[in-house]
Amino acid sequence: CIGKGGHGQTWIFGPGYLGCSLPSFSSEDVQEVVHEAVPSSTAIFLGTERLSTRVLGPEPFTACGPSEPITRRLRNILQEYGEEGDLFTEMVQNAEDASATVCRFLLDLRCCRKATSGLLDPGMAACHGPALWAYNNALFTEDDLQNITQIGAATKEGQAGRIGRFGLGFSSVYRVTDVPAVLSGETLLIFDPNGTHLGKHIPRAGSPGIRLDFSSRPRILRVFAEQFQPYHGIFGCCLPEPGPFPGSLFRLPFRTEEEAVTSQICSEAFGAERIQSLGTAFLGSNRLLLLFLKKVRELSLEMLPDTATSAEDTMPLVTLQRKEIRDLGAPGDPPSWAAIEQLSACEEESRTTWHYLVLVCQGDGELLELFHQNTQAGLHPPLPMAGVALPLAPTEDGKWVPRLDAEKGQVFCHLPMPIMSGLPIHLHGAFSILSNRKGLWGTAERGKWNQVLLHNAVPLAWLRALDHLRAMHEAEKLWYRSLELCQQHLDSHFLQFFPLMKSVLPMFQDMVREVYNSPEEDLGMLVDKNLSVPQPLVLLQVNLMSWAGTTAWAAGDKGDSAPLPCSGETPHAELSPALVSSIRRMWSESREPGWESWGCSAWRREGFRESLETFPMPKEALRELRGDLGQGPGMPGQG
Repeated sequence: CIGKGGHGQTWIFGPGYLGCSLPSFSSEDVQEVVHEAVPSSTAIFLGTERLSTRVLGPEPFTACGPSEPITRRLRNILQEYGEEGDLFTEMVQNAEDASATVCRFLLDLRCCRKATSGLLDPGMAACHGPALWAYNNALFTEDDLQNITQIGAATKEGQAGRIGRFGLGFSSVYRVTDVPAVLSGETLLIFDPNGTHLGKHIPRAGSPGIRLDFSSRPRILRVFAEQFQPYHGIFGCCLPEPGPFPGSLFRLPFRTEEEAVTSQICSEAFGAERIQSLGTAFLGSNRLLLLFLKKVRELSLEMLPDTATSAEDTMPLVTLQRKEIRDLGAPGDPPSWAAIEQLSACEEESRTTWHYLVLVCQGDGELLELFHQNTQAGLHPPLPMAGVALPLAPTEDGKWVPRLDAEKGQVFCHLPMPIMSGLPIHLHGAFSILSNRKGLWGTAERGKWNQVLLHNAVPLAWLRALDHLRAMHEAEKLWYRSLELCQQHLDSHFLQFFPLMKSVLPMFQDMVREVYNSPEEDLGMLVDKNLSVPQPLVLLQVNLMSWAGTTAWAAGDKGDSAPLPCSGETPHAELSPALVSSIRRMWSESREPGWESWGCSAWRREGFRESLETFPMPKEALRELRGDLGQGPGMPGQG
């Protein structure tokens, strides 16, 4: 209570504390002061100061230091995320980290009735228009709820199995909205960085949002029922009726023209046309989104038209699914895995499927050593994992063949990145990536990690995947067209997974060399005894393909390899002893009658010569071999 004392003093009484005003100060100063026992929040509420503050005066130092408004920080983050479609990727990342198996999106085009009461704040009326909903079937933990409120805090860094590392992913939602909301269980978070929609509920600009816990305060749902009306029926949500939501639901009301004018985060409004473009581009940009994920297996986009009267009027647009067709066993310690995976896309009445042999394994040697070094130094490195995806196609008799019309190889770090490698396969690695997921680090410690990962774990995964193809063929699960292989001069389906170096992006060429530089016995294991073409023939093809682009496959002593002029696009190349040995051995075997017994009658000496002429062979090297191979007509390189 407050009372008046003598000499013009004002006394403030309360349980355990006492305060009074000091009449000696001028009218411009704060007159009421309180005892030190009074909490600072109470003093602020009463518009007073603590007695010590009033007596001692202001602090001798003025507070200062680096600071940045949250709105400016978010605006700078959005400059790194080039497109609004990035938010789909980030939402799937959050779902994967939460161990969800399903992630669904809904374009809600409804313009809900104009609310005049029952809102948390009058400013929230602008959020009752069209919105993007994102749902996954995993509940947020308390840590997840805390993490999503942090900007750039890297709260997931160092957590095994977590994709998010920078605390920036959720910020991508501000491309389309100013007031995102997250519902999980009985907890609802609403953020308002501009402070224009929940102003009276946000005492501090540093925490621009509110948290509502319906379990402890169910009265909120009754008092502000109109606020939660748009949630009713969306992905099974019962709000404003009480009850926990069995998953996590994000609501992103699209930024209106009026909001765009005053927003300090983004000045881009989302009208009907731009909202429709989000749905149009969804399949093209997300077809491979699930390829290397282990938990999320279904992704969909739906639409609720502006004429809908309830959430039951939802229309499906696209559904993407990932299904394991065959478990190939773990190629190493967990979390290594290998399987034939099917990706499918359903649009209206059409359904398209793609198949891949996907293998993810842990690196060894130098990579593991670097991982332990970085861990001991407190750098929180990602797990030393890498993987590959080889495109396959099913045959009518239930076997598999490499898919010849495969897409261009793309680089993944769990999720697809905008980097095309030039490889005939997709590759995945636990890379050190830029915060916006647009590129790989190439310098300093993070760049070194990527280099070792590419030289160690990726080639290992590649060879193990090819070994699975060999094992599948031995078990008669993989189909080889052996006659066609012979007629097309070693151009087998199997060998399409060995790239020509000249087609590979420079940053990945050393990785390809690591595959080709594997010992001959390691490459030899990829060719099984059931092939109708002799093993040296396939090994020669691998050697030639690697050497034709830039550098020879030098499995032997590289010191004995002499650089030679090379015809074709590359000015120089090396002809290694291993390659010379393969050519000599193949030429000798091609002259023996037993060649016909391999079932390759089309493969006579002329066929072998023609196959060599397919590649830019150094003429000096061929002249060097003539003494061993003979000088008969049609000799490769002659004439």
